Amino acid sequence: MKRIYIFIASVVLLLLIYLIYLVKNKKINIEYSIIGILSLIIIFLLSFSVKLLNKIAFFLGVAYPPSLIIVVIFLLGIFILLYITHILSKLTNEKKSLMQELVISQMNKFKKNSEILIILPAYNEQKNIESLILNIRKNYEYDILVINDGSTDKTAYILDNINCNHLDLTFNSGYGSALETGYKFAIKYDYEYIVQFDADGQHSIESISKLVKSIKESNNDVVIGSRFLENKNRYNTGFARKIGIILFRFIVRVITKKKMTDPTSGLQILKMRAFEFFSKNNRFPTKYPDADMILLLHKNDFKFSEISVKMYQNKEGKSMHSGVIKNFIYMVQMLLSIFVILISNKE
Repeated sequence: MKRIYIFIASVVLLLLIYLIYLVKNKKINIEYSIIGILSLIIIFLLSFSVKLLNKIAFFLGVAYPPSLIIVVIFLLGIFILLYITHILSKLTNEKKSLMQELVISQMNKFKKNSEILIILPAYNEQKNIESLILNIRKNYEYDILVINDGSTDKTAYILDNINCNHLDLTFNSGYGSALETGYKFAIKYDYEYIVQFDADGQHSIESISKLVKSIKESNNDVVIGSRFLENKNRYNTGFARKIGIILFRFIVRVITKKKMTDPTSGLQILKMRAFEFFSKNNRFPTKYPDADMILLLHKNDFKFSEISVKMYQNKEGKSMHSGVIKNFIYMVQMLLSIFVILISNKE
């Protein structure tokens, strides 16, 4: 029996190494890898219960089943699953890239008026987007580009009505993919700086000038706005979200030797050198570009820091990380993404 367990453990380990190889070389998306990891763990645990395996075999209609055969069948299924997810990842990335190229090419009448571009990823922000754009215009003369990430409400109509430049993605590709689209647009039009700013009303307009001043007066490639750097900036987060922030603070500090108080902040300014790097070779961690983005900057010798900014609670009480299940998935995917960055070669 020990030989059987050793055999199963060896095959599971080999499949896990193969899975890590696929993720490391960007042949499979991180979100798909979670399915493979969970399946391998379940099969490994099942292999130690002969009775349970026999019950599963009976349920599947297998008569007189040797338990080893059932495990081998499961492991073969995992290998097939990894192959299928590899194909799905390739198709998904190609579909995303084609969509980005298409919507950028359709902006024929765009006129550049500044060295700074403010990009706002937006998904169903009809309640906030008009007042936010008008407020930015009132205070700054920087160019504005909204990445309308497949919104199903009146976001696009409102942007047309107030004559705001926007790219309309044909499907909801996610926050990171929307940012990546903005990076590629900025490269095409040769912008010196990008300010990435959330469209849900959480970021303060005043923070834009602070970010611009900071990056121009320093040698940083990226400056991140932190809601926690000063005690006076009180910002309440849910328990699960707070645990995630504390965990990622610790990971970033251990690896970079720098104290970053808000590794999940989306309020940032980037120099061309940084957003050009992220826009190429599918480098940008498009699912949840948070602590993994900071670690990727560190690994590739970019300079970054954070400054204190004011943020507001989401008026709608929603977040891309809201809910226990979403927070759990976010934590797992972020940890996987961080692991992949750590084992990857410098780009």
